[in-house]
Amino acid sequence: MRTKRRNRTNLLSRAPIAGRLRLVRKHFGFSQDQMAKYLGCSRETFGKNERGYYMLTIDTVAALYTKLGVSMEWLLFNHGPMLRNSEKTKSELKLETQAEMSFPDELNEMISMMKNVPFLRYAVMGYYQKFKLENKHTILQALGQDKTTGNE
Repeated sequence: MRTKRRNRTNLLSRAPIAGRLRLVRKHFGFSQDQMAKYLGCSRETFGKNERGYYMLTIDTVAALYTKLGVSMEWLLFNHGPMLRNSEKTKSELKLETQAEMSFPDELNEMISMMKNVPFLRYAVMGYYQKFKLENKHTILQALGQDKTTGNE
């Protein structure tokens, strides 16, 4: 009898982001259920995001940015501070819906299509993960973290 084999490579490539997602939740003192409700997803989905089994959706990333002030550079690349503004606490968070992030029209169109066409969302996120893995040196150099060139 054959057993199912999980694709460990994909799980491992999402693990760093998943770990930072867990740090965000703990920083604000939320349970997984509270965080899921706050971000507008199910607890099961959030739990799988936090364990690295699911890729974060654009909606979740946008909610982390607008509602909690999580820095995208930190979440995706572990560069800079966790929060883009001054430290926020759970009691200071505004639970009402925030205005959408402001992007160029072409990016807004892509985000809108990604919300409505799941295949596009997974294709873009898959390309992004592949790009990140294949271009780690270039990304670190652009962020000023490349040790081989003498940068910080």
